Amino acid sequence: MAYKYKLREEEGAEVSPSNREQVNYDVVVTPKGISVEDTVKALETLDNYGMYVSNMRNKSSIQKAIEDHFGPIIPAKRKKMERDQGFLFPVKTKTSIDDFVKSHTSKPTLLKYKVKDDTIVFPKSGNPVKDLTKKIIDVVMKSAKIDYSVVDKEAVDEVKKVKMTKKELQEVIREQIKNLIK
Repeated sequence: MAYKYKLREEEGAEVSPSNREQVNYDVVVTPKGISVEDTVKALETLDNYGMYVSNMRNKSSIQKAIEDHFGPIIPAKRKKMERDQGFLFPVKTKTSIDDFVKSHTSKPTLLKYKVKDDTIVFPKSGNPVKDLTKKIIDVVMKSAKIDYSVVDKEAVDEVKKVKMTKKELQEVIREQIKNLIK
């Protein structure tokens, strides 16, 4: 059974709800019958993202490029620019914007991941909510026709791993000294 909270006790501190640490889970994908490299290529192919391509257009650089290509949002400014330039801006529809984003973006930036051994780890930090991350992975894998399995794995926070209380550090040093003396 996985618990949502871990209780961390410190010497001289009372146990209260504020002492609890929430456990973070990473999403781990294991491809079946295909190499991890091929799965990474599928994750780097923009066409596999389906309806989630439109989520990539919210970045400021892409927003600027969209405005330059399709013209300003305000109709008065748009008409004035069309008169000054001597040509009309293209019609702005969801499909035309998605096609423009696909041509403008070379590599998808919607998901952050790390390859570890024969798995791909999607850390909680840098990715959307866990359920949305799983949905995006599902769309990409189905589009690329890749069979896979997904599991939640407790995240290892490197910062917390390095932090030790003074007492823990003294204990580790004592054990190392005892081992050297033997």
